[in-house]
Amino acid sequence: MQLTQHFQKSLSAIVALVIILSGGQASGLSFTKLTTGEIVNDGGYSRSVNLVDYDNDSDLDVFFVNQTGGNASAFLYRNDGGAIFTKVQGDPIVADSYAGDGSSWADIDNDGDLDCFVATWSNQNDYLYLNNGNGSFSKQLTGPLVSTPAYTDYCSWADYDIDGDVDLFVSVGFGDFKNLLYRNEGAGAFTRILTGPIVNDGLRAHGAAWGDYDRDGDPDLFVANILQDNSLFKNLGGGNFVKVTGSDPGIGVGFSERSLWSDFDNDRDLDLFVTNYQNQSNFLYLNVGDTTFTRVVSGIVPNDPGYWFSTTSGDVDNDGDIDLYVTQAFNTAGDRNKLYMNDGSGNFSAFAGDAIVTDSGWSISSSFGDLDRDGDLDLVLAKGFGETENNAVYFNDGNTNHWLEVRFSGNVSNRSGIGAKIAVFATIDGQPRWQFRETTSASGFGQNGPEAHFGMGDAAMADSVLVQWPSGRSTILTNVSVDVLLDIYECGTSDADSDGINDPCDNCPNTPNVTQTDTDGDQVGDACDFLAGDADGNGNITVSDAVYLINYIFNGGPTPSPILSGDADCSETVTISDAVYLITYIFSGGPAPCNW
Repeated sequence: MQLTQHFQKSLSAIVALVIILSGGQASGLSFTKLTTGEIVNDGGYSRSVNLVDYDNDSDLDVFFVNQTGGNASAFLYRNDGGAIFTKVQGDPIVADSYAGDGSSWADIDNDGDLDCFVATWSNQNDYLYLNNGNGSFSKQLTGPLVSTPAYTDYCSWADYDIDGDVDLFVSVGFGDFKNLLYRNEGAGAFTRILTGPIVNDGLRAHGAAWGDYDRDGDPDLFVANILQDNSLFKNLGGGNFVKVTGSDPGIGVGFSERSLWSDFDNDRDLDLFVTNYQNQSNFLYLNVGDTTFTRVVSGIVPNDPGYWFSTTSGDVDNDGDIDLYVTQAFNTAGDRNKLYMNDGSGNFSAFAGDAIVTDSGWSISSSFGDLDRDGDLDLVLAKGFGETENNAVYFNDGNTNHWLEVRFSGNVSNRSGIGAKIAVFATIDGQPRWQFRETTSASGFGQNGPEAHFGMGDAAMADSVLVQWPSGRSTILTNVSVDVLLDIYECGTSDADSDGINDPCDNCPNTPNVTQTDTDGDQVGDACDFLAGDADGNGNITVSDAVYLINYIFNGGPTPSPILSGDADCSETVTISDAVYLITYIFSGGPAPCNW
């Protein structure tokens, strides 16, 4: 293990050096700016941008909230394919005029289409639009979501009480500074929560981000506060939260604007990034894995002062790690954005020489998504200099790396699959690695496309895809093809083996198994079960499996197939502890390998 770790660290150092010597330019990465169409020729002062498939035609549409002249209507552009966007006219969602700020989309009524909430500044009521399922929207006129005037800034959906529908957090950055939290009661009804630390924090809240940082199965909430301590609220379950004290993300003081959770170091937990304004540097916190964080103080990301306003993240070069994009605004007309390229270990270098970092102006919001469905992440910016600046779209020109995109549809969990965690295992550039994502709605002041996007490098397939739904259910797929958009249903309509049991609920979806017999109770049908601990795949657990694992870990021997067959202790990783676990089981009467 030490030799393997030493080799991986050495390889990471070499890769980082190559990137530095090349001026931070990722190999083969470039973007083409869209110059035609209304989407990039509508001037004004746009605030947030969301990439969503509102009409369920499998491509990403674009929604901008505006504040031109104090009150303005939103822009909604329908993606008609081929980089053609049609501006939607006449619908209530683009007819109302307000001081729009943040916006967030989710299927709030679990009817199979995305609905939209808009937070408004200037002590106005907020707006909620329900999707009618035919490409049109109905404006909601009653209920607490649309009858609570405040200086609201940011909003994001998450199922914080794990009851199968999404709830809503809205930050309040002026006035009484009382954040808003609404619990979804189902059937279109919401209750405003009036007690607890989230709604009584009393700080100047702006950006926030939901994420299960402690991996206990429910979403926690980070709130960025301007010139005050930032706030981290741990979800205790049952709809209860406690404000974390003594933790670095909770005591970082800056002119903090926005935040996001992302696994920057590929260790399968959520790290935290916070933007700071007023010529300050940003905050980056790495999750140690024991519910604590280490604040990163070296490198370019935390030592690059600017007027940083919004942020988004994604694997823009499809090399198997998450890169970071940060925008600037409200300083000068020459404000420029930054793209930090990740070397796979959470070390970053600045990307140079492309329009996404050389174009100037005020970028209020940013979102990544695969607009043209070619397997790489494109970029959309909400712009606002002088209240006359056009918004911007940049198409990723791509490279030879492979990719995998995953869409979620919940059943017991919320329909949008918000809060689902997905881990993908593959061998990339000769190195076995896990990648991890957690689905969110709005984050960083924008909303990325809803798909979980994975860069797969030179991997010809994903060995394992593991989904953990908010409900606690799991979905495991093995030998998954790359370069595809994969739909995963918690309980859906597809039935690949035609045995009358829908695939997401079928414990053996690719082999007919009408009886669903599951002798060992591991929720995987006997017809296609693999035996945890049977690393060599011979159907039995013997000392040869421990030897097989040791050879794999220390000598680069064959990878267990699927990888989870080598995970004897169900830690979701294959390490020397699994070999020790097997030896203890075989020779000392220790516990049997777990049931996947």
